[in-house]
Amino acid sequence: MSRPGEQAARPTAAGDTLPGEFLEPWPAARVAWQQWLRGRTIEVGDASTDDAEGALVHAIHWLAAGDPLRAAALLEPLVGTDDRSSIIEAFWTGARWAHGDPAARHETLQLAVELDERGAEPGLRGLAWYLAAASHAGAGDHETVALAARQLARATAAGAAPELPVMAATLVAGTPARGQRPATIPDLATAREQARSAGWARLLVRCLLAESWGALESGDPGRARIRIEGALLHGRRLPRDGDRAAAAALAARLRLRSGDLPGARAVVERPRDWFRVVRAPTWGPGLVRSALLVAARGSDADAARDWNRVMRLLHHAGRLPDEAMRVEAEALHAHARGQAAAAREHAVRSRRLWELAGMPEEADVLEQVVEAGHSVLATHVALTPRERQVAVLVASGMTNAAVAEHLQVSVRTAEHHVASILGKLGIGSRHDLAQLERAARGA
Repeated sequence: MSRPGEQAARPTAAGDTLPGEFLEPWPAARVAWQQWLRGRTIEVGDASTDDAEGALVHAIHWLAAGDPLRAAALLEPLVGTDDRSSIIEAFWTGARWAHGDPAARHETLQLAVELDERGAEPGLRGLAWYLAAASHAGAGDHETVALAARQLARATAAGAAPELPVMAATLVAGTPARGQRPATIPDLATAREQARSAGWARLLVRCLLAESWGALESGDPGRARIRIEGALLHGRRLPRDGDRAAAAALAARLRLRSGDLPGARAVVERPRDWFRVVRAPTWGPGLVRSALLVAARGSDADAARDWNRVMRLLHHAGRLPDEAMRVEAEALHAHARGQAAAAREHAVRSRRLWELAGMPEEADVLEQVVEAGHSVLATHVALTPRERQVAVLVASGMTNAAVAEHLQVSVRTAEHHVASILGKLGIGSRHDLAQLERAARGA
């Protein structure tokens, strides 16, 4: 491990600014950050938690290991105690957000604005704006994500750490603001190549995951499979944490869509990883739900055992989002078996938990599924709001032309939505969609 005064290793990426530039006062913490970027196990060595730098090294280790609560507990006593405490505060706030503290999301934005007003150095401002973007992306606040991306772009132009725009690219790609992407935030293809050439294995996996997700949203499952296989390959080289689990969960989701339950279960390495996915800032609850389906869709004894193990893990995780997903999974499980009253009861409880977690929007789609009865387990995860609307109309017997007229879109657009729906649900025809509708309603 580097000692104070030693130079951190130079990356292979082009440019004069080194990764972790915002950690320049603390060389050992900077090395830990670079190890995280490269997907290596964070070596804490003889770093002591009694001083600020040692505590930050240990915090980065625990964040990478998927234990943000431990990281936050290490950093909390140090907030405001050092003239460099803004760095500590940024990591502390980020750790609390990763643990599911609803107040931390708003604090990431407050800290970023404060650092901008104080004229803090570009790397630190960039880190703060990245955390603001990540926390608000998880909550679906695309307007704030776009604002944070613009501010991060300004920090980048002023000399922020080169990895931050690559990290931001995966967030901006998932928002309606992606068409207004600032010039210094690369598109996903460029970000992927920058991560590859720099040796940032973790960011490479995140870029591939974002590309896979985007391909699914645009109705291109073939491209999604290519990208997710790449994410799965590179993800297996990472330590067991949220990014590796996210790659496995999305791969499992694609296999489920094609009816390959054994293949889906094979790529999810162990049930303990399934709820870890929430630690990955970009993917969070959606992929945890997808991974739960691997167990929920099984009918053999192993699948039932795995389902119970995952539910116990979520129950004991101690985080409100985990508990909300556990109750939500019970609602979907009951709904798929035609137990409408139990499904509604669990859905109401899940909403309360999401609200307590500061994420009420996460419950909206579940309630639509349970109340409308037009879906099965995976539907609320797989389809966009417009696709859910189209699915109901098609299942009711409407032709593409009728759907287009009803929604005031072109027939070609309606056809695209229908093809995307069938692909995402892993079914072959409109007739199959109608059968799913009837099964969900208990007809």
